Amino acid sequence: MDNNRFHKRSSGASWCARAGKVSPPLTFSWVRDGQTLIESMEVSVRRFDEFSSSITISALREDHSGNYTCIVSNQGGSDSSTVKLRVLVPPTWLRQPYDMSVLSGARVTLNCETAGTPKPTVTWRRSKADGNTDSDSVANREDGSLTTSESRKKTRDSTRVKWPMESGKD
Repeated sequence: MDNNRFHKRSSGASWCARAGKVSPPLTFSWVRDGQTLIESMEVSVRRFDEFSSSITISALREDHSGNYTCIVSNQGGSDSSTVKLRVLVPPTWLRQPYDMSVLSGARVTLNCETAGTPKPTVTWRRSKADGNTDSDSVANREDGSLTTSESRKKTRDSTRVKWPMESGKD
């Protein structure tokens, strides 16, 4: 896990080796967030030789994120090294905006809630009937929803939502 940012469903690996003047036999163990790492179908620990060990995680999920520590010990003591793993997850909808009709002069809130890692940034754009875009009278809420000022009579504006993805393409 030399590069500590991986995409969801990809694989990640970390290698742990002890160099210098050490006396075998060495014992290697792996810990995740303070808990002994348990091997599974997705998590495998491998011993290469008497001085190195590795961990491989296949099909990464968001819940694989955390601090992974390699602990090496012998009769003389122990040493450890920790690496932070961050699994990037593309944006998904929790509450998707939908078309609506409102009374003239009413305030409008368009719901939009997303999830992902890192937290998606939601950007709203209003396309006016004349083809221009406008961001006037728009207030983005922390959850990504949009509240507009009073709606105008006889406008045929459409509002679109876009999010940039750190974990892939827009």
